Amino acid sequence: MKQYKLREHLLQLSRSELEDISERIYGDRNSNLKSKDALISVLVKKNHRVAKLLGLKESWWATYHNHVYGLVGLASLIITLIVFIKPWFGTNKVLDPLHYKEAHDLVLRELSEPYSSEEVFFPKEPLKERVLVKKDDMPGPTTNESEFELIEHVVVTDLRSYKEILDSDDLRTKTSPVVQRIRQEIKKSDISPAVYRLKGYTSGIDVYSDSITHRDEMKVYESEGLKEKIDNRYIVKPRILEFDISDTTNGDNEVLLKISKTYWNAFQDDKQSWVGVSVGIPTRSITFLVLFPKDKPYSKFEHFVNRNQKRIDSYNENYVLEDPDKEWIWWKIENPQTGHGYNIDWDW
Repeated sequence: MKQYKLREHLLQLSRSELEDISERIYGDRNSNLKSKDALISVLVKKNHRVAKLLGLKESWWATYHNHVYGLVGLASLIITLIVFIKPWFGTNKVLDPLHYKEAHDLVLRELSEPYSSEEVFFPKEPLKERVLVKKDDMPGPTTNESEFELIEHVVVTDLRSYKEILDSDDLRTKTSPVVQRIRQEIKKSDISPAVYRLKGYTSGIDVYSDSITHRDEMKVYESEGLKEKIDNRYIVKPRILEFDISDTTNGDNEVLLKISKTYWNAFQDDKQSWVGVSVGIPTRSITFLVLFPKDKPYSKFEHFVNRNQKRIDSYNENYVLEDPDKEWIWWKIENPQTGHGYNIDWDW
């Protein structure tokens, strides 16, 4: 079993259960480790023994004869999608049934995301201590194409708890949270360094970052007063998220990163109503999903690519879907180019 899949399973267990597993594998409960994540990092090094101990088996698809049943079922599913799913999307774009299903599944999964506690999902204080550096000492994101490759990159910007702030004085208090959830599956090379860096921006008063897979291996760099301009019109404050991924690789050199960012008081005007991602390393695809509040749908949107502050309009039209009620936008970017930025811009 791959280490990142085992890690996802272990995250569901209690600290006591993890220590019981450690005692059976290592003969030591490792109770001295400070955090649950640190203990999981030790256990996944023995991923095959731990998986066997827990009775975790190969997936259904890995069983040979099930391929036949799976392909027959897939053919039936495609026919169903063609007949029933297409009218569910408010678009006349030509899109194959599997992409419809991919968008449909992601939208339904994200719309069911629970919000049981504001303090959990919208923290009032940073989730990670900042590393304050001078402007010239701010590290850059990972861009060496020979060191990493992104197998999967999913970005969900969830504005369902967004609140419009009318009084400029209220902008200084944490009033309007927007959560962005990022999933990256990273392929390392034999020369990859131990750290991996992502760039983040905020046009609001602050952004708090967290990771359920690498909370103890994460740093957030900030430089006071440093600002950048995106697409020659968006003024933003940059952050660098650094992850130590030296202990989270498996035999295939794959690493799973799950990151969340809570933006405070952003997306308040036309100059802030956008999301984007820059491609620094080879990436097989990017999936964008933007969710809007039911009481504040978007009126129109555009998607575009920029390179060196020059925009390329009407890109990848056949992989864009929107909700008939203007409550979400989905964009699948196949084979994005390094050095390019991919953006969704909307009007309320």
